[in-house]
Amino acid sequence: MYLSELNLFSFRNYRDLSLKFHPKINIVVGPNGQGKTNLLEAIYLLANLKSFRSVNREDLILHEQTGSFIKGTIVTDGLETEYFLGLTERGKIPKINGKNASVLKDYYGKLSVVAFSPEDQKLIKGGPEFRRSFIDQFIFRYLPEYLEIVQKHQKILKCRNALLKDGWRLSDAELKKQLEPWDEQLCFFSAQIAKRRYEAIGRLSGKIDKLYVEIAGKEGAFLNEEEPLFSLEYLPNPTEIIGLFREFSIDIISSFYRDCFMRSFSQDKGKGYTTVGPHRDEIDFKLGHHSMRGVASQGQQKTAILACKVAEIEDLFNRRDTPIGLAPILLIDDISSELDSARRRKIFELVSSKDLQVFISTTEPSISEEFSEGCYQLFNVFNGSVS
Repeated sequence: MYLSELNLFSFRNYRDLSLKFHPKINIVVGPNGQGKTNLLEAIYLLANLKSFRSVNREDLILHEQTGSFIKGTIVTDGLETEYFLGLTERGKIPKINGKNASVLKDYYGKLSVVAFSPEDQKLIKGGPEFRRSFIDQFIFRYLPEYLEIVQKHQKILKCRNALLKDGWRLSDAELKKQLEPWDEQLCFFSAQIAKRRYEAIGRLSGKIDKLYVEIAGKEGAFLNEEEPLFSLEYLPNPTEIIGLFREFSIDIISSFYRDCFMRSFSQDKGKGYTTVGPHRDEIDFKLGHHSMRGVASQGQQKTAILACKVAEIEDLFNRRDTPIGLAPILLIDDISSELDSARRRKIFELVSSKDLQVFISTTEPSISEEFSEGCYQLFNVFNGSVS
């Protein structure tokens, strides 16, 4: 699978752009602030319906315009599929081959794009919501129906919190009665989310330590070889539920959440919101036995994040023989500042050994020297124009 053509209209600083790409390596070169990241962002947005940057929807539309669109042609086993994403002030309009994707799970998972960008530093330095989002996005790629589970959970949680916010007006008995139908659904979807996250972290954990050492090189050889150097630890809320995921069914896990909601009733009513559940889960990035947030250098943090991204790609490759399996597209934004030369060479070796399309943005044209002649295409970006 690869992106053969991209059309942008009134997107960011691109008024009207049409590009054709190399099926292997595409290098986007130019000074800072000219639109390199915008180009990669459009590809990511087309696949994931969200940006890898923290932005408002109106920021995606060219100044003084009321809407924009992104259109891409994907080639899979010789067959072309057209993806379209319209952007307006009121929302997004996704289409596949001209037909509206009214159910988002029918859109997700068919075009897989993984990005590594400066924004990813929030995976370690930012709040737990960034790490939950990372794991959830990983699950969406191979289990599109998980999106609906997360959306329903968020909707029910919002309704439950609205009741709790005004709960001081009601007696305990009256509030419990009103919460009961919401709790029934919330327990079920909470169990689904927590179990899927546990399984997903297990899938990644089987790959990331080896990848970390490969990318870090000699820097990765300072701990006991019998211990994982880099790992992810799932810390569900409440933490004691971790013992149920391996052997017990969704129904039993759901019953556990029901008991948790009953025990936390007084606290929830007092605070005016739901204090336990997967919306408060944490995923800890660990270097040896320590949380990376406190001990890892900038280089170690970037290496860990990159190992996670490559692990995502390898997981998708392993699923290519399944109905949802597709070779992903990899985006590496601002590689010149994000990775030193040794890490760059290692990641180039890793991606070159796989049958996937890669987009790299950089301020250094010499990056192209890392690839064989004929295996890449170079694009020069300046002030919203590409040559």
